[in-house]
Amino acid sequence: MQVINSHGDIIFQDQYREEEIEEFRELQRELEQNAKNCRILQFKLRKSERVRDQLETEKQHLEAKVRVHVILWAIMMIRNTMRLISSTRYGYTYVFCNCKHALRVGASSHKLV
Repeated sequence: MQVINSHGDIIFQDQYREEEIEEFRELQRELEQNAKNCRILQFKLRKSERVRDQLETEKQHLEAKVRVHVILWAIMMIRNTMRLISSTRYGYTYVFCNCKHALRVGASSHKLV
């Protein structure tokens, strides 16, 4: 509602229109704040993705390293474990210790071969 004086000047504006203008300005401020929050969250997301990629690369590297260590451990265990190898030749059993010497075990003697 507007009231116009005798000179043609508007002296009173509709209250409803002022409320719409204020609501529009408030929505504009909220939109600007949401846009700012969106930019911040996008930045944090990109940073998180970079960290995730770095951790994935490091994980793959460590898994490969563990596989190598497991293989080396298995080789070491094989070398350090006594292995029994049966031989049908001459009825003897050869016992290998650390793959250096063989001990021939027979019915009558124990000799280092």
